[in-house]
Amino acid sequence: MKLTFFAIITVMFCSPALAGEECLDLSFKEPRGEVCITGSRAEYRLRMKQPKRKPVEIRVKLEEGERVDLEGFGACDLAREVLVWLPITRQSEGHTLMFVYRIRPARWKQLPVRWTCRRRCTLQHVSYQTTISGGPPDTRIFYETEIDGQHLKSTYSWDGRRLKPIEIEEPRSRDALTRGYPEPELVPVCHRTPQVREAIEKRTKLPCEKIDIDQLAKIKRLSLDRRDLQGLKSGDFSGLSGLTSLDMMHNPLKELPPGVFDGLFKLRSLNFQGCELSTVPAGIFKHLGSLKDLYLNHNQLEKLPAGAFEGLNSLTFLSLNHNRLESLPPGIFKPLPEKCNVYLSNNPKLNKNR
Repeated sequence: MKLTFFAIITVMFCSPALAGEECLDLSFKEPRGEVCITGSRAEYRLRMKQPKRKPVEIRVKLEEGERVDLEGFGACDLAREVLVWLPITRQSEGHTLMFVYRIRPARWKQLPVRWTCRRRCTLQHVSYQTTISGGPPDTRIFYETEIDGQHLKSTYSWDGRRLKPIEIEEPRSRDALTRGYPEPELVPVCHRTPQVREAIEKRTKLPCEKIDIDQLAKIKRLSLDRRDLQGLKSGDFSGLSGLTSLDMMHNPLKELPPGVFDGLFKLRSLNFQGCELSTVPAGIFKHLGSLKDLYLNHNQLEKLPAGAFEGLNSLTFLSLNHNRLESLPPGIFKPLPEKCNVYLSNNPKLNKNR
């Protein structure tokens, strides 16, 4: 969960014209009131309408390129207040703003909390439990959803002021977590390293100027082995959000630019066997939370930074055989799962010092 204050909010009592404006979507309706969305794409409003009272609205002013996802709009009645979540989308990303309506006195407030999603936010199941008698209010919010085929379940407490996580059952893959990294800026295919551009053109069977983000997202495998690839640029793999396998074996590749693999959240196999890498930057793999297999064998690795394997919390296989490693920083393998198999044979100086 990421804490921020994002939207520009104004609270107002409705004029008769606003009060009669048609609801775009109705989320919550009981005898004592209803919550709905009104307005247009440029400016939406949340409205609470209670019997024998003037409707109360809160204005949600979106940034350029953002829109409300009406299908995900929802609310929980918490007896003394109503908690509302409002999914917002922008291109392939999304986040969920949260609001609370207090019954007495009647007013809206936006919470300084939001769920951030790498893709569209989907709140598939939300339930709640509130206890008022016998002490202070004690409310629990139970949230379940499926993201990229993985189940996410969490419980939060609501004390009338803030939403606090109590128990979160999350998949190990970062790709399914709502607190993930944003997608990198999309680089036009024609502006990428020639070998990368050619490989993408071959997979899509389209010239580079006709390849858009939808075609890029459909690519599952990309092979760049034996392409005399001497360097890469940040953004070479941007937009390849569906990529699961990337093969770069046997290239005279000496270094990797920071951020080159950002956005490859579904990548499961990455192969650098037989290249000429002497090191890798710290955090270079931090977006690769779904990666299972990493081949760095038969390179010229002499040293590795302490954060070399940050973010690889799903890795099961790491090959560092046949390199020139002399020593390893303390805790370099700490980010890896306990069951990850790490291979270090044929590093003569390292094996001698162990």
